[in-house]
Amino acid sequence: MKLVLGGLLFLISIYSYAGELRGCSYTPKGEETLVSFSSCALYYDGQLTVADSHLDKIAFDEHGLAPFYLHDPALVFYVNLDGKGISTLFFNLEPDAFHDGLARTLVDGKIGYFNRDLDIVIAPIYDWAEQFTDGLALVCKECQLRRNTCYGSYSVHEGMKGYIDTQGNEIVPVNYKNDAHSGIHISESDQF
Repeated sequence: MKLVLGGLLFLISIYSYAGELRGCSYTPKGEETLVSFSSCALYYDGQLTVADSHLDKIAFDEHGLAPFYLHDPALVFYVNLDGKGISTLFFNLEPDAFHDGLARTLVDGKIGYFNRDLDIVIAPIYDWAEQFTDGLALVCKECQLRRNTCYGSYSVHEGMKGYIDTQGNEIVPVNYKNDAHSGIHISESDQF
């Protein structure tokens, strides 16, 4: 009986925590800068739900998207008019920009790509992935991030690198090893 009661209390505490509204920031309609709010979104099991009272106040772009910053945990999302959200990498505190119609997402420590409908179109299977340029992106599997303490940046080392197109096809197979003297450099403000 004690075991069942303890398990029930544990589940209730998880549900209560999951149902707690969290603080966020977004740019409201008519404003030009981010404004912070308390109690504006739920985040549980990787899913974001923006409170309807806030969804109506967000300034969306011409694609019906807006950056949305969750405070705890500190994550950046794109949200659409329906309130659907997807987490994205961020650079200099800005959400990952769309290049060739795609932006990057981080799921369970792996990077993939999503479109403006907020659908993942290239599965998150890469340890690092660059933004697309002219239809191609450099990607890496089994790579390691190393911090450069002198410059406050990170470099991607080791692993297997290659190039993919916007459909996820390997144009240059992801099996080229990086030599010891090169690396992809990432600024400290990148989130990974």
